[in-house]
Amino acid sequence: MGLGGESGGRRGGLGVWFETRGEDSTKGTETDFIITSPTSQSIATPPDGSLSPHISKLLYATTTDTLRDIIQEEKGLPIRHGLVRKHGRIKMLTTHRDAHVYLFPYWILDMIKRNEKFDSISEDVLGWWAKAGWQDGLAEKLHFREIFDTAFSSEGRDGENGGQDTWKIEDDIDLASMSSTHTSTLRPQTSKTTSDSPKTSLNKKSLSVPPMLAYIHPANSSFIRRVDTSSLLLSTSVRLAGLPPLTNPQPSTIPTPLSHNQKISTDPSLIAPHTNIHAPSTLIAPNTTIATHAVIKSSVVGANCAIEAGVRLTGCLLMDGCIVEEKASLQGCILGRRCVVGKGASLKDCEVQEGYKVEEGVEGKGEKYMVFEGLEEVGEEGEVGEGMVMEEEE
Repeated sequence: MGLGGESGGRRGGLGVWFETRGEDSTKGTETDFIITSPTSQSIATPPDGSLSPHISKLLYATTTDTLRDIIQEEKGLPIRHGLVRKHGRIKMLTTHRDAHVYLFPYWILDMIKRNEKFDSISEDVLGWWAKAGWQDGLAEKLHFREIFDTAFSSEGRDGENGGQDTWKIEDDIDLASMSSTHTSTLRPQTSKTTSDSPKTSLNKKSLSVPPMLAYIHPANSSFIRRVDTSSLLLSTSVRLAGLPPLTNPQPSTIPTPLSHNQKISTDPSLIAPHTNIHAPSTLIAPNTTIATHAVIKSSVVGANCAIEAGVRLTGCLLMDGCIVEEKASLQGCILGRRCVVGKGASLKDCEVQEGYKVEEGVEGKGEKYMVFEGLEEVGEEGEVGEGMVMEEEE
């Protein structure tokens, strides 16, 4: 990516993609479509733990939904000859996802400013940059020459901003006069018939596009996720709840940087006797009360919650201030802050919005309980309200 500054050329960039299939996969997870080619490998064997074997050149990047639209419109996936000519070995990945983790050089800001139609970093900036490395003429259309060549810019380049400084020490100091070696000055031959401007001469040079690299995170290794849906929020929370604690871990477990200090942070006096809490797979925040005969497994319970007698929680995420009344049963549910689940309610794979109250005895599966403002009179601040139930489409 341009070792030793940018004296050898403009720096490239790097993005992170992770596998969505495997042991911790979530149903319905969105994916991205990328095309990569191998980088030139060093003769020396990389050390253990090196990321080099998992880094490739990014040649194409888009979402899977956009790919489907292209295939439907073109009746297939069009591959440009320029891609195959420049990169004989390519790999197409359809089960990975962009983690939205990027290392960009400073000049990328200039690229975004000069291309006002760019709306998305992941689709526009990455996608067009990746294609500019092999598609003829695309780099010119994206104003790469104006970005890289100082003759096109009146602003110059600042070393701190990731560029090269236009000032040279020879401009102020006669280094030749300080040398003990005498040299003759060679005068370049100039043509009388041509008077090319700096911009015209630069146009004759080939434009080298810095590489955009892709780190393909291997499956079944360290945990990387991009959480932007409720299902991913739940699965990721449950996954983190299963990590060993930093304090007093079991001898056979090894904590990770994502581990919490304690699994059960609430005061022991707030946990009634005859409760069943599976500590290895559960996180409970401070000031949460748990009544007798409650069963909690593979769940995350926020602060200041109240779990009443006989409640069963399995694979759930409860935000701060939730109240789950007696003998309610929740499986695979997400509860927003300060919501209430009524006595004896049975919910599976449901979402309860912040401040909503689920009535007693309600049975729901795959539903979203939401509060709609304006349907009823606004109550006092902090008061839970009623709303509407929306069934999630299959």
